[in-house]
This record gives sequence, structure tokens and C-alpha cells, in this order.
Amino acid sequence: MYLSSSHVVALIPLSLSPLSLFHYHFSALLLHEILSIVPSQSRIYYLALNVCFAPPEVIVLCRIRKKINMPVHARWNVPVDNSSFQQYLFGPPSSPLPDKVAFYDAERPETHFLTLEKFRLWSQRLAAGLQKAGLKPGDRVLLFSGNNLYFPVVFMGILMAGGIFTGANPGFVARELAYQLKDSEAKFLICADASLELGIEAADSVGIGKDRVFRFDDDLFEGTGTSRLGVENWASLMQTKEVGERFRWIEPADPKEAICCLNYSSGTTGVPKGVMITHYNYIANAIQFAYMSQLAPDEPQKTKRAYVKHCSNSLELTQTRKWLCFLPLYHAMAQTIFIAGGPKRGIPVYIMKKFDFIGLLENIQKFKITTLTLVPPIVVVRQRLDTVLRLSVS
Repeated sequence: MYLSSSHVVALIPLSLSPLSLFHYHFSALLLHEILSIVPSQSRIYYLALNVCFAPPEVIVLCRIRKKINMPVHARWNVPVDNSSFQQYLFGPPSSPLPDKVAFYDAERPETHFLTLEKFRLWSQRLAAGLQKAGLKPGDRVLLFSGNNLYFPVVFMGILMAGGIFTGANPGFVARELAYQLKDSEAKFLICADASLELGIEAADSVGIGKDRVFRFDDDLFEGTGTSRLGVENWASLMQTKEVGERFRWIEPADPKEAICCLNYSSGTTGVPKGVMITHYNYIANAIQFAYMSQLAPDEPQKTKRAYVKHCSNSLELTQTRKWLCFLPLYHAMAQTIFIAGGPKRGIPVYIMKKFDFIGLLENIQKFKITTLTLVPPIVVVRQRLDTVLRLSVS
């Protein structure tokens, strides 16, 4: 969909996390801002679109009959780093990083976790392997998988190699996956083991041979990943620790224009459509998401309560925060919040492999989760289930 600049006064994507209740409130504030600026004789259109994040996206499109002064500014102004997404998250490739856990496997948190430094190193090792396998700047790599401890590593490794990440819904049938492989012009397919047969079928139908398909699992943690059905395990892409430490990722010439991700809509109004997202887009969303939490009037009180409840005096205040990721990481919403937002702010993220409501409640209780990003259907289910009454999620 293309819009003529002569017709558009403001195109405001309310997409930092539009499906959480707080962000709906924030969206209302932005709408109020627009309505207070645009003349009353203007015509306001509300379009429900599946654009970047979990549907439905809400975009306010103001088309006017009378010319007004431009540009239109919001009341908030936050500086945005003009760098690659990986540079924003990690700093320079070899710079020291805080000794903090970035991600936990919610099923095995005692043994399966990635510190921020390990997250970067694994990503660098994968990036070096992708380049060795023939990935060129701008090439697309499709990850067909549900949530996994190594999902963020694949995402960031592709970006570090100069490639473009595209993720597909793990519930796709072969025809749907084949469409995205072809439409995105993917060079490589990294496919979850549970869907490997389907992935091979889809890849073959669009001319992608098994030499460009890799079996994805988290066995890499134990060093036990194996090949299957003639497809190499993705561990074969991993270069040595020494190579990873020497690897220097590609910095785009213009982060505002350099595409790092190609996320697809759900196809509500036809076939799914790829949405090109730049490094600068992701950084802006991550920074704005962090800033938004400061706008909540009870934020200081919530922070203080979390500190008193979960921390000793010897711990840093940021360590009181704990996030739970059950939203699909192939969506831009989860990528922004959990792959970038949590690690950047030093907040550990517990990754659930798939959504399970009882498991969600149990994990809140077990890990003392302090902040949840929810979609409305989950809020409704939470209110209806009697099980909630038997679990402490306060």
C-alpha cells in the first residue's frame, strides 16, 4: 500500500506494543494529540492493518481538505541512535559487556541460559559461518521455528552477517512456507526439527536444495546437534570461538535505509505481505518502548515495590525486573521487546517455547515475573479461568 505525501498529514504507527493494555492507553494519548492539532474540518480515517506487529495494527491517517502547517510534532522527543541494530545492542564488537543473563530457557533455567556476552559471541560465530556459506549483504535468511533459546542468536547472527532476517509462522503448511520462501527470495532456510519434512518439501518446490536448508534445534547447547533427512544441523554453520571473537559485523552505510528484517503480515486482506524494517526502525522502537514505561504515573511505586519484594540491598535495581516471553519471536513485536529491549536494559527474559496459559501462570509464580506484555485474548482468558485463583501471580 502506497500513500501520496500530498494527502498525508500524519502517519502514526501505534506499533511499539499495540496489544498490551498500557499501550492501548498510550495509543489513545497519541490519538488525542493528533485530534488536538488537525483542524476540525479534516477527515480522519482509522485503518486496521496488519503491518509490522501482531494484528490488528492501528494507524491514524489524517487526510485534509485544507492545508495546515507541517510538520506535526508529538509532545515527546527521544534521541535515536543512528547505527546498526547490533551496534545499538552490544556496542563495538569486542567491547566488554556486563556479566548479566540475557535469556533463560523457561523449562531449564538453571542450566540453559545465555549471558549478554554469550549472546553476542554465538551471534558472531553464526554470522561468520553464514558469510562462509555464501551469504552476501542483503541476502534473506528465513527461520521457520517456534520460540527457542537460540532464536535471538539466529536473528542477530543474520543481521551481523549483513543479511536480512525473515521469520515464518511455525503453524504454516508447506504451501504457505513455500510462498514466503519465494516472495522473500530467501537464500537459506533454517528449519525447526519438528517441521523439517515440511520445510524440505516447501524448499524443494521453490528450487531451494537441501544444501541450503539447515536443521534448527537447541541441542547446540550440549554440543549434540545432528543432521537428519540429508539436511545439515545448523551447528555446521557455527565457526569456532576464536573466529567469532575476531569477527567484525557489517555496519550499514545508512541505518535509516538499510533493511534488516522482512516481517510478513498475516494476510488478512489477501496473501501475506513483507514489511521492510530498517535498523533505525528497530532502534527507534526499542528506545521508545523503554521511554514509554517512564510515562506510567505509578512507575516509581512499581519499581520500588519490585525492589523491596525481590531484591537484597546488594543487588542493582535493574535486576528486580524479569520478563516472560511467550509471544512468538517471529513477530516484530516480540523481536523489539525481548530480543532488543530486555538485553539492552539488563532485564533477563525467560523464553517459553510455546504459549500455554497454565504454564504462563506457573512461570509467573516460579520466576517472580515483574512485567508482562499481553494481548487482549490472554487477558480475557485470565479473567475466566478458575485456576488463576489457585496460583500466586501478584
